Amino acid sequence: MAEKNMKYEPLDPDEKLLAEVNEKLKTDPCNPELWYQKGLQHTWKGEGEMALHCFSTGLIYAPFNSSLRTWRGRKLMGQSDYTLAISELATASALNPMDWEAWYYQGVAAYLEGMYEHAKMCHTKARHLIAKHDPLCLAATVDWYWMTCMKLGERDEAKRVVDKYIRADMPAFDGDYLCRTLLYKGDLSPEGFTEKCMANIKNPERPRAYYLMLQYGLANYYHYMGQDDKATPILIEVATTKDCQSYFAVKQAIKDLKERNISY
Repeated sequence: MAEKNMKYEPLDPDEKLLAEVNEKLKTDPCNPELWYQKGLQHTWKGEGEMALHCFSTGLIYAPFNSSLRTWRGRKLMGQSDYTLAISELATASALNPMDWEAWYYQGVAAYLEGMYEHAKMCHTKARHLIAKHDPLCLAATVDWYWMTCMKLGERDEAKRVVDKYIRADMPAFDGDYLCRTLLYKGDLSPEGFTEKCMANIKNPERPRAYYLMLQYGLANYYHYMGQDDKATPILIEVATTKDCQSYFAVKQAIKDLKERNISY
């Protein structure tokens, strides 16, 4: 089953391919590969419920397929069902322990569920695999590891990993995550942070995603620097956005405000 790397997402849906897959499913409804391909196309169309249905159906016919498990877990994350997502992604990691994406998303789900020790373990696994096989995606898991360690009060460990793996000149697909980790490291200033990073955006078709990611990272940085007077207004801005409500930055902002008993 062909797997797709996180760094190539999101893709534009291929309506022709989707039509072909739908036609094939009429005569071959028990083919897990077809359900997998159909699920991906609905994912690119932003149709999360249908994508979840497709990946779940595929698992009926291939229950030990790690790719289907990973994608089902990711779709459950989109519904904020983090415990169920973690269980699916943990199964995917057990089936294919070399798939860094399963570890990465399991770590993200664990963080959002408040299972910080588990998140730390998952992002450690993901980081080692990414560093070896897909270094362009390293900044993302280092960012989540930093946030996890800060939640656990392990500031020295957070600093150690950022200092070891993050450089201003490193190639990175996720420019937003790279900017955030450079902020944590002290290589970028919080003053004008979002504006400066947006000026160098590498994914111009996703400016809103970059903006929210950068703003949340800035708010998180201010919080851990003891400047909640600056952090809170940014968190409220991100949490109350009318669009992109499925984005991790928005979910994190809502979670942080709730944990700090801040009404908005």
